[in-house]
Amino acid sequence: MCTSAPNMNAFTERVIGSIRREALDHFILISEKQIRNIIREYVDYYNRHRPHQGIGKIPDGEYMP
Repeated sequence: MCTSAPNMNAFTERVIGSIRREALDHFILISEKQIRNIIREYVDYYNRHRPHQGIGKIPDGEYMP
């Protein structure tokens, strides 16, 4: 995949943008370990607690198809 073509993988670009805006931009980052911990916690939040517009603004962890 070409690194200078963000339209090649819009889903990945969207996820990275969400991580930056909703998690990383709120901290002064000191170490790689800290970044990994913040991302790990954000992924848990995203998958279990964050409301998702595509499923009626309910958290993914509560969605029953």
